[in-house]
Amino acid sequence: MRQSRTVPSSIAVFLLAAILAAAVVVPVSGASTAAAASIDAAFRDLPTSVRTGDMLKVQVDVPDQATCVGSIIHRDNTEQKLKELKESDGRCRWDVIVPDVTRRGEADVAVTIRDGDVQTILSATVMVVRRSDTVGIELKELPASTKRGGGYTINISVPDNATCSGQVTYSDGKTQSLDSQPEYKERCRWEGTVPSDVERGTARAAITINLDGRSTTLFTSFDVDRDSEKAKVLTAFQDLPTTVRRDDALPIRLLVPGGARCTGEGQFRSSDNIKLPEVQEQSGICSWSIVVPEDTKRGDSRVKVTVKADGDELTIDANIAVDETSSDVDAAFKDLPSNIQRGDNLEVRVSVPDGATCHGDVTFDDGTVVALESKTEKKSRCLWSIKVPNYTPRGVAVVRVWIDDHGIQTTLVGNVDVEGRGSEPITSSWDSIPTTVKRGTEFTVSANATSGASCTGQIDFVDGMRWTLGDTQAEDSRCRWKVQVPNHVSPGKAKVQVKVQKSGGADTLKAEIDVTAP
Repeated sequence: MRQSRTVPSSIAVFLLAAILAAAVVVPVSGASTAAAASIDAAFRDLPTSVRTGDMLKVQVDVPDQATCVGSIIHRDNTEQKLKELKESDGRCRWDVIVPDVTRRGEADVAVTIRDGDVQTILSATVMVVRRSDTVGIELKELPASTKRGGGYTINISVPDNATCSGQVTYSDGKTQSLDSQPEYKERCRWEGTVPSDVERGTARAAITINLDGRSTTLFTSFDVDRDSEKAKVLTAFQDLPTTVRRDDALPIRLLVPGGARCTGEGQFRSSDNIKLPEVQEQSGICSWSIVVPEDTKRGDSRVKVTVKADGDELTIDANIAVDETSSDVDAAFKDLPSNIQRGDNLEVRVSVPDGATCHGDVTFDDGTVVALESKTEKKSRCLWSIKVPNYTPRGVAVVRVWIDDHGIQTTLVGNVDVEGRGSEPITSSWDSIPTTVKRGTEFTVSANATSGASCTGQIDFVDGMRWTLGDTQAEDSRCRWKVQVPNHVSPGKAKVQVKVQKSGGADTLKAEIDVTAP
C-alpha cells in the first residue's frame, strides 16, 4: 500500500506525490500560491488485501470541514466510485463490496481531500485475492439433531488431495476432535458419538479443509436432544470470522443447496439488530456484508440465518466475539517527510498512547527491508532513525508501524519518496504498451516514472492524426493513459512518445505500435 504526503503548494508542481501515508498539496483553481499550506490526512487501517465478495472499508483521517471524493480502479480497469463526502468525526469513510467477478491483483485506491483552498491526493494499492476455492466442496450429510450417546455423520465432498480436520464444541464447553484425515475418494467423513455426559443444547462443528497451501473453514451446528435426525437442508457458514471489531466489516457467507433462498439478521449486544435481506443463492452461496454497529458492547454477538430449499427450511446461527475497534488507539505519524535523498537519515516518528509498544519496517522500491525494532513508547512517541541506502533506486519507500495499546492494535502505513541527488539524471521505462492494436479498440499506455514526476506525450498515426497523452502526475510510480484507437485511422506504424519530467530533469520514451484493421 502506498500513500502520498503533504508538501508546500509552492513546489507542488515538482512533488505531486503518490502513495499511502503522504499527501500532496495542490492549489485549487483560483487560489493564491503565495503562502505554503498543508493538509494532515492519512488512510486509517486500510487493509493490504481484500477478498472478492467482501466489504472494503476505506477510511481517511482528515481535518474538520474537509470534503473527500475518490475511486477504486481494479486490475481489469473496472471502477468503483467513492462518492463525495463531508468530514464526520474527523474522518471520511466508505464501505464498498468488492465484486465477486473482480480480477485478482492490485486495485488502486485514490482519494482527493479538499480543505479550503488546498487539496490533498492520497492513493494506495490493495491486493484483491480470491477466496479459498469452493469448487468441489459440497455438503453431503450433516446431523440435524442427535441424542446423548447417539451417533452422527459428517460427510463432505472435497477436491482431490485435500486434507480435513475439525472439532465439535458442546453447549457446556466440552469438545470432541474430528481427527485430521486426507480425502478418500474426494470425501472427508466422520462417524462420531455424542458423549453421554454432555448437556443438551446446540453443538457447534468447525471443519477446516486445506488444499495447496490454502484453507477454508466451515461452521455448522446440530441439536443434542432426545431424538436423532439427519439435516434435510445442508448448510454451513464459510470462513465466518470468530472475532470482529466494532465498526468493522463483517462478511457473512453460507454454503447452501442449489435454488435455496436465505434471510437472517445480525444480533448485537445493546445495539439494533441488522436485517439480512432475502437473497437467492448464487453458485451454491448466500452472502452478505454488514458493518458491526459502533455502539455494540464487547462480548458475544450472533448471526442467524434461515435457509429454505425444496420445501424445507433450516435455521443456523453462529456466535461472534466483538472487540474494541482499532480507531480507539490514538496514534499518528508525526512529521513523516514527503521525500528524502539517498544516503540521508530518515526519521520515523509516531505519537502513541502511554505504555503502547511499537514495531515496524521500511520497504524500499527494490524490495530491501529495514526493520524498525520493537520498543515501548517514550514521552508519548516511538522514534526510529535509519539511513536510506545509497544504492536504493528512486521511488516510494513504504513505512509500516504496528502499535499495540494494552491489547488493542492498529497499523499505520506511510510513504516517503526516495530521490536521487540533484546531479543524478531522470530515468524512466515502459511499464505497459502493446505492440499491436486494432482500430476501434481501447488500450493502456503506462510508463514507469519516479513518484512526483509529471508526464505528457502523444501518439502519431500514419495518416497524420495525433492522439494527445495529457499532462498527468505519476501515481504508484507510474503514469497511465487510456487510448481509444479511432475507427478511421489508416493501418500502419503509430509512433508513441512520452516525456517524463521532475525537478528540472527530463527523460523521453519512444515506441511504435502496429495498427491493424479489425
